[in-house]
Amino acid sequence: MRKAVSNSDFKEEYLPQNRREVFFDCIKIRFSVFLRCGIILALFTLPLLASLFIGDMFSSSVVVMELNETEKASRIYSLQLFFDVVNVFCFAIMAVGFAGVMKIIRRLAFAEPLFFGYDFKCGVKNNTKTFLPIFTLFGFFVLINNYVKNVLSVYSSVICYLPWIITVIIIIPVFLYVAAQSLVYENTFLRYFSISFSLYIRTAPQAVLAAICILSPIGVFFISDLIVRYVIVLVVTVFLLPMLLLGHYLYSCSVFDKLINSEKFPDLVGKGMFKLPNKKK
Repeated sequence: MRKAVSNSDFKEEYLPQNRREVFFDCIKIRFSVFLRCGIILALFTLPLLASLFIGDMFSSSVVVMELNETEKASRIYSLQLFFDVVNVFCFAIMAVGFAGVMKIIRRLAFAEPLFFGYDFKCGVKNNTKTFLPIFTLFGFFVLINNYVKNVLSVYSSVICYLPWIITVIIIIPVFLYVAAQSLVYENTFLRYFSISFSLYIRTAPQAVLAAICILSPIGVFFISDLIVRYVIVLVVTVFLLPMLLLGHYLYSCSVFDKLINSEKFPDLVGKGMFKLPNKKK
């Protein structure tokens, strides 16, 4: 049986006229596409989750060993360093999946025709050259931040988190702008970074808030039960992460419209939105 469709769904005033409406319209109409994107993201994230899970298992086993606190801390730090190195390669694998999925997210955001398999392959081919260095660099930041945190934790339980604070409020927002730019404009990697840093300076509060929103599922890692923790992570990756990616991409497009497209690329302003014609009085 075919699903009944109201004639009002085709009226101009019901078409998305701003980024917020585009977001909810995409979720309402293309939920199955988001689900497929989520499954792909979960598959490419599995190596990282497996590495984190095994690392947590080893660390938990060290905690229950009959060792003094210094020896336990030393072994846990060594394990974390080893798995942080492994995770750099896992982040590189993630980059491939995200490169393909973000091509599909772009199609949805701009209301362009979508051919899922073909667009995913094109995304992998075209976007990996930008996403791979972003994810690999982030992997190195995780490695360095955790190492510095462990070193500084001897001196201060507050200062040791400073590298992570800098990463969240500066590095990640800039990286997200770089990724979003690469889906819209043709540029060199360094040029993406310089423009992204300029955008960050002009939109820092909004950029940080948007980054925190997309990072919010990380709170799941505070769940103590390992099995429950990683099952929920997989569920969040499949069902929520694609929507968060769309939300951040639409936010980035609104920034691009205001600070770049309005002057240099007017044809891109409001792409994906429907503008009602002005009625004559």
